[in-house]
Amino acid sequence: MTFNQIEYFLAIIENKNFSITAKKLYISQPALSNQINAMEQELGVKLFLRDTHTVTLTEAGEVLYRYFSELLELYETALSEARLAGKSYGKNISIGYHVNMKVRAVDRAFDTFFQDFPNILRIERDSYQGLRKSFENNSIDVLLTLGFDYKENPKLQAEKITSAKNFVALSWSNPLVSLETLQMKDFSESTFLIPSAEEFPFGLEYLTGLCKKYGFKPKNLLYVNNMSSMFDMIKVTDAVAVLDMFYFYESKQIEDFKIVYLEDKMPLMAVWKKDNLNPHISHFIEIIKRVGKSLEE
Repeated sequence: MTFNQIEYFLAIIENKNFSITAKKLYISQPALSNQINAMEQELGVKLFLRDTHTVTLTEAGEVLYRYFSELLELYETALSEARLAGKSYGKNISIGYHVNMKVRAVDRAFDTFFQDFPNILRIERDSYQGLRKSFENNSIDVLLTLGFDYKENPKLQAEKITSAKNFVALSWSNPLVSLETLQMKDFSESTFLIPSAEEFPFGLEYLTGLCKKYGFKPKNLLYVNNMSSMFDMIKVTDAVAVLDMFYFYESKQIEDFKIVYLEDKMPLMAVWKKDNLNPHISHFIEIIKRVGKSLEE
C-alpha cells in the first residue's frame, strides 16, 4: 500500500464521490478506482459502499479512516518540523547562566558539550532579570534558573538538572553567632535580605513558604537589587539571607559568613521553549542531566 493510495482514500471520503475526487486530484476516474480496488484486494475487504451519486464507508473503511487520518496529520507535522530543524541545523546554542553562579554540573556539561560540538556553544552571563528578558526575546535557547523561579507554563519545557543545599547566611558579627546552636526558628525576629521583585518575581513567595515550614513568618524584609549586593549587605548588617551552594562552588567566599544549613534543597532547572526547534537543545539537556545525576550519586 502506498502513501498516494492513502491520500486517495481520504480524499474520496472528504468528497463523497469518485468523479469529483478524481477531478480534484487531476487523475482519471478509472485510475482512481483502480487504486482503491488495489487497496481492497491487498486487504481482502471492501472499503466503500457505492451507488450512483455517493459513497459510504464499510466498517473496515471506518477503521482505516480513523487511523489514516491520524497518520496523515503526523506525516505533515513530521515534514514541517524536519524542514524547520534542517534550517536551524548547525546554528549556535545559547545558554543563560547567572553571573554569580558556579555549579560543578554546569561547568562539566559545558566542557562535555564543547568536546562533542565544538565552537557552537554560547554562554550568556547576567542577572536573572536580564536573562529572563533575553529568554523572552529568543536570544537565549536554554535558561538555567533556580527551582522557585520556574512556574509551569504550557509553552515551556523544563528539566531538573541538580540540587544544592539551602542555608541561612549571616555575618560573623551578628549577635546570633554567640548562640551555641543555631536553627532556622532562631531567625524569626531577624531581617531577611531578599532580591527585588524584578530580579526574583517569586522570591518573597518562596521565602514566606520556607519560613512557614519552620513555624514563623518573616517580619522584616530588606530588598536588594542583585546577588552581589546581597553578599555585601550580609557582611555589613545584621540581616540574614537564605542562599544555596550554587553560588559558592570551589569558592572561599562562603568562609566570609556564618552558615546554618537547612534540610531543604534548591533545584536547578533548565528551561526552554517548546517551539524552539534548535536541534542542539536536546543534546545539551541530555548531557547536563547525565552530569548532574552522576554528581548527586
